[in-house]
Amino acid sequence: MSAEPGRGFRSDGERLTATVPRGWSADVRDVARHPKPAVVFIDDGPWENFFHLAAALRKSGTRTVRVTVGPEGWQPDHLLFNRTVTLPVRPDASGLAEVLSTEYVADVQAAENLATTTYAALSLLPTSRRSDLWAGRSDLLDKFRVGPVLRDIGLRTPDTLPASVSGRKAVAELSLPIVLKRRVGASGVDVRIIESLGELEEALAQIECLDEWFFERFVSGGSMVCAGCVGDDGIELIATYEVLKRKYPLGPSSEVHFQDDAIVTETGVQLMSALKVRGFICFDIIRDAEGTDWIHDVNTRIFGGFSTCSDCWVRFLGGVSALSHWPQPGGADPARSGRDT
Repeated sequence: MSAEPGRGFRSDGERLTATVPRGWSADVRDVARHPKPAVVFIDDGPWENFFHLAAALRKSGTRTVRVTVGPEGWQPDHLLFNRTVTLPVRPDASGLAEVLSTEYVADVQAAENLATTTYAALSLLPTSRRSDLWAGRSDLLDKFRVGPVLRDIGLRTPDTLPASVSGRKAVAELSLPIVLKRRVGASGVDVRIIESLGELEEALAQIECLDEWFFERFVSGGSMVCAGCVGDDGIELIATYEVLKRKYPLGPSSEVHFQDDAIVTETGVQLMSALKVRGFICFDIIRDAEGTDWIHDVNTRIFGGFSTCSDCWVRFLGGVSALSHWPQPGGADPARSGRDT
């Protein structure tokens, strides 16, 4: 990839950076190759849960890096990160790998629509510049493919069909109302609850690539979330909460009630143990009128309710232990303090 002349820095003893691709901006105050573990955030807009986690991490002394796609310009949230890189367009894997090549990437939090590129970019970095903490997360990005995984574990999830089948067939098998979802997405964007066959056929006619979407059986009920953190030694902490209010219909929660729900916790242990992914993980549940729980979404990143409750914030920052035991360059095994099990 070509680089803009004068924007890169050459090797100088221990100081070394990759060149900055043409048209991309970087914080030039931060140009050394960093052996210190960094948690990298990849997004295309302001994600409050990313900012909340970054603030806590930076306060604890953990290096934070943000790569964001969008208009360039200084914003207050830049104070949350040791380094910020702004890209005018979505990068490909090799371009993102070049941006990250000066870091030791200990963990990553990626918005779903950039996650596939992010994991591909990380695989291009030499193992001396990254951990493997995110192994397995990419397998859970496609929400349509997650359903069979959950069923194999023995958990309930709504029935689904690919959007390539006709709307009439989908309604015949899944009934109305019906949910139309993009296979990779987040925050309730590109999720629609459709009440009639006519409305469904109109919606399908506006979709350019039906292979990127799927149908899901609608389940009515209350919204629950189970969130946890999984380390090398297993599950470190689990929290359960009820969603009381959302920022917009089907969107992220804005008001929650943390509670100890033994059934949801048991489901969480079953799910997290079976998936064998490390780091943050959360899943959304609909509890129907009969009290049956249906898992309808799984995310392997920091969850929206992370900072909603100060008590849970403190417990998770202790339970994550990530503040002191993220994988280190060269395979060092730092002390593991602050665990909350």
